[in-house]
Amino acid sequence: MGAKKNYLLFILLFFFEYVPAIAQDVTKKEPLVQVLMKLQDRYDHKFNYFEDTVEGISIVPPNSTYSFEQALTYLRNNTGLIFTLLENNFVSIKRKGVSILCGY
Repeated sequence: MGAKKNYLLFILLFFFEYVPAIAQDVTKKEPLVQVLMKLQDRYDHKFNYFEDTVEGISIVPPNSTYSFEQALTYLRNNTGLIFTLLENNFVSIKRKGVSILCGY
């Protein structure tokens, strides 16, 4: 009986030694609107956008250690949107390829 226990113990230890540890993903995607609100508070900048521009977009928030410029680059790379820094700490957000036509 002792040999069976030792054999079973050996198999279990061998199995758990080579099973890769799978870490949980602690960073979850959030709606872009919520991410923008947090960034406004953190960096004292205001984002200007049409609601339908950011609707339906969710991302993992940028690292809280990022500077404002790094956070803006992160948003550009992960949303596919155009972020334009304006005067007085405003940032304009629009979709790529959007153009305005004039009827004149």
